[in-house]
Amino acid sequence: MSENTARQPKGVPVGGQFAATARGETGLTLGVPATPDPEALAAALTELADAIVRGSDVVLDSYELRDAIIPNVPSQVRDDLWHEVLVATVHNNDRTVETLTAKLGALEARETRWRNDPTFTSPTGEVTHQGTNGPVVYTTVQGSKYTGTRDVAAVAKDVRTDLKDAVTAGYLPDDVTFAVTCSKYAGGQAMQVDVRGLADTDIYQNDPTSQFGQRYSAEANELRSRVEGIAGAYTRDTTDVQTDYFHVMYYTHVSIENEQGAEFRAKEKARLAHNKAVRAGTAA
Repeated sequence: MSENTARQPKGVPVGGQFAATARGETGLTLGVPATPDPEALAAALTELADAIVRGSDVVLDSYELRDAIIPNVPSQVRDDLWHEVLVATVHNNDRTVETLTAKLGALEARETRWRNDPTFTSPTGEVTHQGTNGPVVYTTVQGSKYTGTRDVAAVAKDVRTDLKDAVTAGYLPDDVTFAVTCSKYAGGQAMQVDVRGLADTDIYQNDPTSQFGQRYSAEANELRSRVEGIAGAYTRDTTDVQTDYFHVMYYTHVSIENEQGAEFRAKEKARLAHNKAVRAGTAA
């Protein structure tokens, strides 16, 4: 039985020729400037992926070295995209490697930008009070911008401004748009935020274990989570489902529009415009 089996990097097919082992210095530079250059980061990531998969000299664990190059990209997003980089490198798909590493480099530059921006603060929802009455735990969750009960339409104006500021700061990507709508009903109000402009390849990732063969990518989940935080920053929630008690200033719902949804919306817009023109012609 072999005693010196090299560990496989996550996502790389098993095979001795692909096994990474600790050897001499690789020559990779880990220093990252205060304002990262996406092209330089992409080049470093490509070199690292090639070194790991093709058996060049690697001193540190692949994930430690990767994280030193792109430390600010959210961990789940980093793992998802890096897995794809390694798989593409194994299969000699240089174009995919180039696309993915460029994306990681751009993400690192964007994340560094908003984290170093003293004028921008990401929204939070915090537990401000907890109490108990027998087995029931009463919890109050309050957004970081909550100032008291307000009409949801007024809040929506602030949320639209916050979304624009988040895009400017780099907290949200600049290649998407947002549609913010409000609704009121007996006993409550709600805000709907639709994220538009993403391709299906950015929204979904292949997953053979899923019923549909795909799942939401970590990047899409991170985007939705951040938009939910911005949309819900002005609300206050004292709901307790154990006692069937619901008390929220306003509910928030965030959805990411896929390509099929965008196509349907465009057709529906054209249909309504046609019907309006027909009615106007008839009236004339």
